[in-house]
Amino acid sequence: MSVLAMEMRSLEDDRVSYRGDRLYGPPGAMFRVGRDGIAGFWIACPRCGAFGSARHGHSWEIEGDPSDVSTLTLTPSIRKACCDWHGFLVNGQFVPVEESV
Repeated sequence: MSVLAMEMRSLEDDRVSYRGDRLYGPPGAMFRVGRDGIAGFWIACPRCGAFGSARHGHSWEIEGDPSDVSTLTLTPSIRKACCDWHGFLVNGQFVPVEESV
């Protein structure tokens, strides 16, 4: 099932919580992060909601307006290690690999 991307402005949101040592939010939430002029997103897994970013050394090509997550398309695919979700962000919608064929 596909999930719409949504930007969270703050991790002080009531929908964000820690479970053990992992941060969780609404599935498909994206939180903008950056330092030293490098910007990116923490992405809440579209299946389980666990936040994470790209592994060190990995990045995506971005199409769309980075200031509006509903327009973003990222390539290549996204694989979330938390629950092994694998899919794509296409026009602001997270789509599992099995639905993208």
